[in-house]
Formats: sequence, structure tokens, C-alpha cells
Amino acid sequence: MEKLSLMAYKKIALGIAATIGMLSQSGFATTIDLTLGGSGTINSAIFQTGQVQPAGTGVLDSFVRLDDSKNSGAWEGHNTSYRPVGNDEKTDPNFTRDLLLSEVSQVSINDVIYREFLFDINENKPNGTLNLEDVQIFQSDTASLVASSANILEGLTEHTVYQMDGLDDNSVLLDWNFIGGGSGKSDMFLYVLDSAFDQDLDYVYLWSAASKEDAGFEEWAVREDVARVDEPAGIALLGLGLVGLTLSRRKRV
Repeated sequence: MEKLSLMAYKKIALGIAATIGMLSQSGFATTIDLTLGGSGTINSAIFQTGQVQPAGTGVLDSFVRLDDSKNSGAWEGHNTSYRPVGNDEKTDPNFTRDLLLSEVSQVSINDVIYREFLFDINENKPNGTLNLEDVQIFQSDTASLVASSANILEGLTEHTVYQMDGLDDNSVLLDWNFIGGGSGKSDMFLYVLDSAFDQDLDYVYLWSAASKEDAGFEEWAVREDVARVDEPAGIALLGLGLVGLTLSRRKRV
């Protein structure tokens, strides 16, 4: 069998890249399945299972806690110190508050600097699964913004940092039982490119939405050691960082 030339390999690689690009533009959603661990990327951000334990006061600093207050099997909302809150945010100022960019730790992964967010889910056994359907991050010079939807929040802020969906209906699947469950244990790391942030804007707003099978609150947090820049323990990114990544053929309607 005749060996392929280097040029032929390059043409094949370009063809594969073009095919992936066409799929991403044609409404095919990306689903990262982390129910058994792993990591994956969506729009240049890394989603990875991991645990900081203990993850309570003095280790993690929560900035938004969300609960299914409407018993609809879903929740959505964002961090703010404004009261009353606008969605499914808990009102306790210890857990739902304004977040400064200076509080969000920097992490180096493969010589690229990211900002780190931690996500802690608290579901009941045996139905401990959660579908994280949306994450959007914005920045503003204004504190205590409140909005009833991510679109309104985007209109109130000066800079869009990250959008999980973009043109597609992307999602991340998590399982409370895989990590071991319980409050005070982080379940997922989200790493967003530091270069996407505007260093001159002080306030960070993270909007998220999820559907789930059982009752329980969820919260986003940051680590308090804000000067930390290191390689996060246990991260394993192979190739393009698509460990645990599956392509769903759900088309957005």
C-alpha cells in the first residue's frame, strides 16, 4: 500500500477541520458528559470534574446560590448584591453577592492563563443528575445589577466575557453521586480564558441555568487564594481537550 505524502496528510487534516467547522455552524449542539468524570471544552472554556474538600467557609467563597424555588425542575439566575433578587437566587448575602474580578483566581493550564470558577451541586440520591444548560459571564463598572434574563443582563453590562451556547444549544451533564455528594464539596471547575476579561472593569456577573431531577441548591464560588497561578491537580487534557466530550445531534428549534 502506497504511503501518503505529507501534503496529503495536510489536506486530510484540513478537510476534517472544515467538516467540524460546518457541523458547528449547522446547529449541532455540544454536550459534555461529566457524569463519570473527565473534562471537555465549549467555546474555548474548560469544564472539568474535580473536588476541593473541604470547600466551606475559609476555602471557597460563594458568590451565587441558586435553588428551584418554583418547583419546576429548573433554575436560573446570576450573582448580585441587589435585593430583591430577580430569579431563583437565594437572598442570603453570604452566598449571593457582587463579585470583583480581583477575587477570581488565575490558573495556568498548558502555559495559558485562565480564570477559575467552582460549581457545587447538591442533589438528592438516587436522582443526582443535573444538566447545566447555560453559563454566561459579563463585566461591568456598575455594582448590584439585577435582571430577569441573561439577555437583559447583557444589555446592562459593558463587556461580554463568555457565552456557553453562542449559536448552539450546548450543555454539561453532572452527577452528584459521582463526586460523593454533599454540600461543601466542589463538583466542577470552569476555566475561562483570562484574555477574554477586561482588566479595567471591576464587577463580574455569572449567569447560569440548569434542569435537574431532584431538589437541592447549587452554588458558584471562587477560591480565596487570589494570587495563585499553578497547574490544577488532576487535569488531563488530551489533544484538543475533548476528554468526556460527546456530540449531541439535538438541533436547536
